[in-house]
Amino acid sequence: MKITWGFVLGAFIVLGLLAGAIYLPYYFVHSPFFNQNFCESGQIGDSIGGTVGPAVAIIGALLTFLAFYVQYQANQQQKADLKQQREDWEIERFETRFFELLKLHKENVSEMELVAGKIKGKLSFNYLFEEFICLYKQVNKLVENSPEPDKSNLNAAKITYLVFYYGVGKLAETSYIPEFSWPEYQLFEDVKKSILQQQQDYIYPSKSSWQWAEYQYMPYNGHSTMLGTYYRHLFQTSKYIITFPHIKDPEVKYQYIRTMRDQLSEFEQLMLYFNATTWFPKEWEEAFTSYRFIKNIPLQHIPEELSPIERYQEFMIKLWLTKKKRLFEVQGDIDKVVNIWIDSYPEIYITLKIHPGHKNYPSQSDVKHLMDMRNWS
Repeated sequence: MKITWGFVLGAFIVLGLLAGAIYLPYYFVHSPFFNQNFCESGQIGDSIGGTVGPAVAIIGALLTFLAFYVQYQANQQQKADLKQQREDWEIERFETRFFELLKLHKENVSEMELVAGKIKGKLSFNYLFEEFICLYKQVNKLVENSPEPDKSNLNAAKITYLVFYYGVGKLAETSYIPEFSWPEYQLFEDVKKSILQQQQDYIYPSKSSWQWAEYQYMPYNGHSTMLGTYYRHLFQTSKYIITFPHIKDPEVKYQYIRTMRDQLSEFEQLMLYFNATTWFPKEWEEAFTSYRFIKNIPLQHIPEELSPIERYQEFMIKLWLTKKKRLFEVQGDIDKVVNIWIDSYPEIYITLKIHPGHKNYPSQSDVKHLMDMRNWS
């Protein structure tokens, strides 16, 4: 139990009163004011009783209060100890569960086999990325040549990933055809014709189709069986860490996310990004931004129009300005982007707590002054 200054002061007061109560009878008996014959008078006894009695009663009350206070303090400390024990137990249980999930993730990766005995484990994602990008380039070209007047109605990335993930064929197509608008469905039919021809070229290669024959497996045949469990597990693990209520410090949670991220190769992070932004962009956003789950994603391999730098630009800029931390390891020098953003959103910039290490951006007071000048003009 913690000994507080209030407890010490109270103890001294009680001891002082107790000493006074013990001394009072002696004082009254030997005082020159009470030199009468005690046998003839009961005044001394009455005086002592009338004076000491209330003092003893007060001391008794104070001692009772002190006993209750000590018990209260002990109860509060016991509650705090029990709460801390509970917190420690919850964190210990969390860590046990976390490392179980980490182990399960490694098992999921080790069980992947794109080509029996040849392409398996983490290496699979290198080939999956090549397949995805090759298909995306074809879909993008078909979008450019499409008669659809408004090209924004054709989401090339969505069509690409759905075909890549599920493949083509009557059974596979039922998983994603309902998601297409009519212009997208028409585009998909053109994509499907191209894919079926490439698959035939893979089976029966000829000189005119040698580039497709270089694949070590049938392209565009779908990978949902292999990737479904893998991505669901990653999502559940990240959410388990981020939403765990007994760890309050985001930096501690980040360290667990970082441990999880360290298990992913660069191409795993690439394919996770495409999977997440196709189906669950909002659900994955916190993990990708606040906890930098794809910090090591190789940006140089991503088409500019699909780049996460564009998608998460505002968060990337704010993170850099306030904490001087990179959202992506290879994001490069973003000073030009930051200055453009400051010019575009000065009202947001002046509300941020800028990291003291930044000396090459306009001061917030200057920006506010310019804003006031514009408002006056």
